[in-house]
Amino acid sequence: MPAGVAKSKAEAEVRIRRLMREPLAVHTRLVLQADRLCARAVEANAAGPKSSEASAVCTLLLVRATNDLRCMLGLVRRGYLLQSWSLGTSLIEASVSIGYVRADPARARAWLTHADLTRSPWSVRKATSETARGFGHQTLADTLYKQFQYLSVAKHGNPALLRQYGVSRATAGGSRIQLDPHHSPGLERLLKTGMNIALRFHSLGLACFVRDHVPDIPITGRLERYSLEVADL
Repeated sequence: MPAGVAKSKAEAEVRIRRLMREPLAVHTRLVLQADRLCARAVEANAAGPKSSEASAVCTLLLVRATNDLRCMLGLVRRGYLLQSWSLGTSLIEASVSIGYVRADPARARAWLTHADLTRSPWSVRKATSETARGFGHQTLADTLYKQFQYLSVAKHGNPALLRQYGVSRATAGGSRIQLDPHHSPGLERLLKTGMNIALRFHSLGLACFVRDHVPDIPITGRLERYSLEVADL
């Protein structure tokens, strides 16, 4: 959709939302399910006997990841690839941190007392490796980390992506700045890819939270079905 067609960004966003409604139907439903499962898990933990510093830390991380997922969907619906992928990296960091902290009081304390604004308390690679090991799938650690790197291309302003999506477009008279959100088949595929990755990592973080902090919650059947559907994206 050429930028000049729409009279404003708001109009461009409305048009893209119409175009993306059907392609994102499954993602929209899964995000709603994720939000409900998160709320149920957090409520169960708050009411249960396993409350601890570790469960408090993981609750904060799960709520952060869930809000990131909902906000990411809003950006994807409007055609903002770079911004949605950037938010996806935040979701991934929170999700794998849940798998890293688990019920470990020392790691929870490290998170609670961390005061360095220039770095996180642990690396994404380390947290990803520990999360994979916790499920007995250490061989998946590299694959998961590569998916994080894939979305990080947008967060760090990599020129190869920045030149193609959301910043500049070639015209007959040369290049021009693309200020409005836009839509194309290629962009749609990348937007959906980002959502697929985000949903998988959120599902992983949610599964870690339930395993370590509310194992007896009566949503495990729904969580398993949800996780399987996410894995098939």
